[in-house]
Amino acid sequence: NFGALWAVWRGTNSSSFHNATNWEPQAVPTAGSWVLVEVTNGLSITSSASVKAIYIGGSQPTLLQATAPLTVGSNFVVRSNGVAWLSRPVTVSNHVLVLSGGLLTHAADNRLALTVGRDLQVDRGGRVDASGKGYTGGPGYPSGSRSGGSHGGEGCQNGNGDGTLGKTYGSITAPTNSGSWGGRWGGGYTTSPGGALQLTVGGQAVINGNLLANADNTFQSYTAGGSGGSVFLVAGSLAGSGLIQANGGTQV
Repeated sequence: NFGALWAVWRGTNSSSFHNATNWEPQAVPTAGSWVLVEVTNGLSITSSASVKAIYIGGSQPTLLQATAPLTVGSNFVVRSNGVAWLSRPVTVSNHVLVLSGGLLTHAADNRLALTVGRDLQVDRGGRVDASGKGYTGGPGYPSGSRSGGSHGGEGCQNGNGDGTLGKTYGSITAPTNSGSWGGRWGGGYTTSPGGALQLTVGGQAVINGNLLANADNTFQSYTAGGSGGSVFLVAGSLAGSGLIQANGGTQV
């Protein structure tokens, strides 16, 4: 974009977005800045920030982590090799594009709450994925049994019928909760449950890639699956041939 005020991330001194020496030119981005992240040095936003646009990804792996609210005045574009962990509310005035090889997610025990003024586009090979990012424990965690985690419905009871299933919780019509652990023989936790995607799109959501909040299905002996999380998508219209899924784990 000719004439734009570009802020190019270098991350030479730390991972802090708020440290001017990490940027080229050496100034912390402002609400008028077009942010470009193309290097492997991770970028962390730890207090509220406003920028004009964000472009992340490229020829090498790049990581942006936001643990504070973020406002983007124009577009947020996640390209191949770009990963953005958004664990606090993010508001984007125009478009969000997740291109092939790009990923939007959140940290465990959080949710991805994304408000898009215009369109959300997730291309084939792109992901908005909270799989395995659910609660530590959680209200659906079963007591004293190798049974599945509960969420919108009860988890499966183990074959011996012992222990107490975790309680059901959350909303069927407006789901915003993460999933809960399943049980493990002898106590402890199972593989990670699904996280939560809360996506509000003013225009069209074009999903040709994946919107996921599944429990992790990595096999562990003597465990039951965690519960799936939530995908709550509100949009002016929905198009595309991608996958929207929030499945529980299957191991028992």
